[in-house]
Parts: sequence; structure tokens; C-alpha cells
Amino acid sequence: MRLHFLCYSSIRTSNHENLLDEIEDILKVARDFNKRHQITGVLYYSHGQFFQYIEGYEPVIESLFDRIAVDPRHHFIHYYGTLPTEYRRFKDWSMKYVQGNSKVRELLERREKEYPISYELIQDHLVAFIDELIRSGENKIR
Repeated sequence: MRLHFLCYSSIRTSNHENLLDEIEDILKVARDFNKRHQITGVLYYSHGQFFQYIEGYEPVIESLFDRIAVDPRHHFIHYYGTLPTEYRRFKDWSMKYVQGNSKVRELLERREKEYPISYELIQDHLVAFIDELIRSGENKIR
């Protein structure tokens, strides 16, 4: 089987009062599942917006995304697609977590100014965004 990656962004719903507990729960479940299924990646959260990059074997990550897509903790999901990759960018992380980061935030703000209709990333900015997440240190929730 060949490695693939997928990306999506979404907006957090506000039906859970404690953001830290919510993200901690997301990371615990993701890390446990990902270790068992050879999935690696990163979760980014800032100002009510999630972005996730997941890498692994195509049927596994697409099945995982189907579950993620119906999670009530977020909505307005923008799926960027699934593409083949030659290597894992996050090989040391079952799920790295990056929270509000000035350089990553700058990429989002620049994108918003250039394309004010939507706050979501587009393909042109995706590579720069992933590269910045790779360089960012992992944030600890507690």
C-alpha cells in the first residue's frame, strides 16, 4: 500500500464549554487510534478554527475522515482532498498539536486579506502552512 495524506479545516462549534478539555479529549482519542492504525499528523487550533493534516494508508485515513466529518464539535468542514505522498512529514507524531502560532496565524490572515470571501486555506497556501506546522513546536494542553 502507498502512503497518502489528507487535510481539512473546520470551525469549532461552541457546545462544549471547556476548550482545553475538548482539545485534550480530541488528542487522546486521536493519538490512541493513530498509533494502532499507523497514522501520523498534526492538529492546529486557533481562534475557533481547526486544521488537521493526516498521513497514512488511503483506505484507513479516508475511513477516519468519514468519522471526523460527522463529529459535532465542529462544522463548516472544508476537505482539501487525499493525495499520495512519498514520505511521512510527521513520522514522529501520532498527532502533533500546534495552537495559535504567530507565523501560522500570519499565513491565515494573509490568505483572508487576499481572498475575503472565505477564511479557509486554499491549495496555493497549503504547502507553506504545512511547512510552518512542521517547524512549530508541539503545544502542551496542561
